[in-house]
Amino acid sequence: MSQAECPSMRVLGTYRGTTMGTPDGQQARGLLIERGEIESLARCSVILTEAREPEAIRQAVKHSKPDVVVLLPDWRWTSEVAEALCQDLSSTGTRVVFVDYYAPANSPHFGVLPYVSTYIKRQVLRDRSLYQQSLIGGTPFTDYIHNHLGFDCSNWGFRSKLDPAFLDKVVVGWNLGVCERYRSLCRLTGPLSVSWRLRPYELNARIGLATRSATGEWYEKYRAYCCEVVSRLERRPRMPEFGRVGSRRYYAELLMSRTVLSPFGWGEVCFRDYEAVACGCLLLKPSMDHLETEPNIYRAGETYVPLRWDLTDLEEKIEWISNHPSECRDIVRRGQKVLLNYFDEHRLARLVSSILLNTSVA
Repeated sequence: MSQAECPSMRVLGTYRGTTMGTPDGQQARGLLIERGEIESLARCSVILTEAREPEAIRQAVKHSKPDVVVLLPDWRWTSEVAEALCQDLSSTGTRVVFVDYYAPANSPHFGVLPYVSTYIKRQVLRDRSLYQQSLIGGTPFTDYIHNHLGFDCSNWGFRSKLDPAFLDKVVVGWNLGVCERYRSLCRLTGPLSVSWRLRPYELNARIGLATRSATGEWYEKYRAYCCEVVSRLERRPRMPEFGRVGSRRYYAELLMSRTVLSPFGWGEVCFRDYEAVACGCLLLKPSMDHLETEPNIYRAGETYVPLRWDLTDLEEKIEWISNHPSECRDIVRRGQKVLLNYFDEHRLARLVSSILLNTSVA
């Protein structure tokens, strides 16, 4: 290998694991999928290692002596733990890239910004000034359901203030839609979109109603509210039940469903969104106009059908879908194309390599 071909930068990526169906694991899988392309574009060597505890990460950095560490934190870390780790790593001369894979648009870890070169967040509020406002629950959505639906979000503390001086460090990253399974399903179901109207289930709303606390948190109450809205529809569409089922049955039902209702969860971007698009379903979801995220399958009327946040227009939208099968099939196709293009164009690798090289995305 000539000197010109030798990697000029050493990159260490740390993560908690790569388990499918977990926000942190699925986020890490994006780096695994695109590692070779990142190395090629950024002329670097990338080492990915599982390290959950801060001390293990410190030791990994000490051992490998990277120029850049790409850090996927543990969601259980306190803000003090995250800040201390980033400060320690940056004090050694190592450039720190913090990858925030958390579901809400806000984060408890904006305090690391003075110590990192880039803060990659899987979804960012389109109106950045909202990060300076005291929204109830920390996000526009929790503020909305607190004030308009009566769900108490006043004690929801998953948030921190974003210092405007560091706003340029916050970059829209990649979300949990970057997954080999979704890419494969898109390629499998895309040619079958012509038969979209023949699928037996008009609507799939397997939202799941698991109780996580004795009193019920706003997340549970909103999910129950969504199920109630569906149950009150004047004309109940053909659909599976609401409860949880095993993975095989779940995907089998998606492949037999025309439309998938995917309400917000702890955050707006959900696994179900990408599962629906990958399986050739029409995505029906509360409006995502307030967010930036990638892969961006949230183009209203183009790649998904938006709803009001309180779902008061659900019946109207279901009726429109029923009467416009050709338009809906086109929306399905465009959604799948956007997702496949993200993979085919190596958008994640281009983003990460531009961050590593301190250049704009090509």
